Amino acid sequence: MKVLDNLLSWAVKPVDAETQSSSSDRNMFWLYGSPGLGKTSVANSLCDRLRVAGNLGGCFFCKHDNPDLREPNRVLPTLIAKLALMWGPFRKLVAKALVNDPQINPQSTHGELLLMPLQSLKRHPPRPLVLVVDALDECGRPNTRGTLLKCLMDACPSVHWLKVVVTSRPEHDIKAFFDRHRIARRDLATDDMGGKDIRLFTERRMESVAIHRHLPLGWPGIERMSQIVERSRGLFIFVDTLSRLVDVPKPEPLLVDVLAGKLEGANSELHKLYSAALMSRAVGHTEDLQSILRAIIAVSAHRPLCADTLATLINIEASTVLSWVDELGSLLYQDGAERDGIRVRHLSVLEFLTGSTCPPEFRVDLKLSNSEMARRCLETMADKLKFNICELETSCLLNEDVQDLEVRVQQKIPDNLQYSCMHWSNHLCYNMDPISVEITSLLDGFFVGSRPLYWIEALSLMGKVPAAISALRLMKSCFKVCIFALNGDTH
Repeated sequence: MKVLDNLLSWAVKPVDAETQSSSSDRNMFWLYGSPGLGKTSVANSLCDRLRVAGNLGGCFFCKHDNPDLREPNRVLPTLIAKLALMWGPFRKLVAKALVNDPQINPQSTHGELLLMPLQSLKRHPPRPLVLVVDALDECGRPNTRGTLLKCLMDACPSVHWLKVVVTSRPEHDIKAFFDRHRIARRDLATDDMGGKDIRLFTERRMESVAIHRHLPLGWPGIERMSQIVERSRGLFIFVDTLSRLVDVPKPEPLLVDVLAGKLEGANSELHKLYSAALMSRAVGHTEDLQSILRAIIAVSAHRPLCADTLATLINIEASTVLSWVDELGSLLYQDGAERDGIRVRHLSVLEFLTGSTCPPEFRVDLKLSNSEMARRCLETMADKLKFNICELETSCLLNEDVQDLEVRVQQKIPDNLQYSCMHWSNHLCYNMDPISVEITSLLDGFFVGSRPLYWIEALSLMGKVPAAISALRLMKSCFKVCIFALNGDTH
């Protein structure tokens, strides 16, 4: 891939400290493009090749549906830790800074713990070290992203051997930052204009389907292959989704249907493919599928849930959930790194399912899905919370002194209850419209008697007491807005 070769060449090329530009444009690079062009694939490949060459200083792959990977204050501590492992003198200065100033905040997006040690370094590594931040648009909000970007930009002129690569969609705030500081960039859509990479990718994916389904060598033929490449409009996610969709016992009719019709813009083609994936699989009863999709999208803002947890929350058999995930394997998958949590394969899938191009019978209303999940969480807590839920022999020990506490928590506080205790208020307050009579009744029942104490006890055993404070503050703000709306108060 030409852009990868060029990026690697730029990254490993030493920068002369005497001729280094003060604007940092020689040390920072922005790779951007529309959804599905393969930015994360390029970032992964770049990191792999930098790691082999000994030039990878650190990396962070942002992810919209992972609480640990979507917070800007997680980026710098990760990069600092990895850079410290790579270069001993920097590691010593970081340790010294933490000892000298116990109040310093490693998670601050202003980056004192990165900038001060860099500015104090007397020695430099034998080769350039590169920091890679992928999918920045899936991390934080415009104001927090801006602070993080400024810190990374300020780090570049501190030492001539440090370089930074950022990939993202061309969101307004990110583009404005790179435009303002005139930092080098490249639009991934302009790479490989001849279509060699996307064609090679298509041939390999179709070959994989042909082998798996015992089809003739060269399936689906040169003409069809060209049609797929043309319809993809350069989007690797289109080819990836299509290959998963047609990986069925009789793929030919399905492929013919997908390739038929008027050629439109890249995003339109992608959404039409997602629609085809839904319509071709969702034959017959779809009520369960609708509930599953609403639940997956609602919880994605917090953490993905496995089939058992999801099924328990929405009162559906786990086998039904897994069957639909298998059927919609081109759109959904189980993430083994997240305890088999069910995720959408790409951010564009989530945008499709909640947008106007999704067929109405499958479109996810975020207000409705969050309201439903709030009700499920409150019902779960009402049913399962109880005094001494972990059956501790004594209350005279601190949690940290209970040797098997973690085992007890996993056995006595099931995942659906853990999730409910953590996130019921987030779902409830997603919708600022007046709360339904049903949910009001559940809230009244929850806050009467000892249940709030049982809730706090469960959070304490889980090591998540601060979540109670956040939940109550959120509820207070939510009800203020609702009361003002009911009273017609516009101030």
